Amino acid sequence: MNTEELFETFAKCLGISSTQLKMMLATPDKLIQDIVRDHRRDVHSPSSLGAKPNEVSEIKRGSGWQEATPLGPPPGIAHIDRLVDAQDAADLAALAEKLVKGAAMQQALKAKKSD
Repeated sequence: MNTEELFETFAKCLGISSTQLKMMLATPDKLIQDIVRDHRRDVHSPSSLGAKPNEVSEIKRGSGWQEATPLGPPPGIAHIDRLVDAQDAADLAALAEKLVKGAAMQQALKAKKSD
């Protein structure tokens, strides 16, 4: 008899399903009783971790408006622009070199064919 059959046999004797038996064995009765007791006593932790119970934050009076931040490029964008421009120049130089080599190869092939 394997363990699953043992669970089913024992569960039938108790009048419950084998799944319920496994749950009962996985969770001690004391733990469930403590959870129910805490719930009945209405023992709950504070809903906000940022403020302690009975602690009142200072109220600040004002219009609610703040100075507008002027629109403009984000800080550091000039550095990024210089990096991108340098990479564009390097890419253009590499492309020009490939085109020159390709043109030279085509001329060499034409010269071979005409010989």
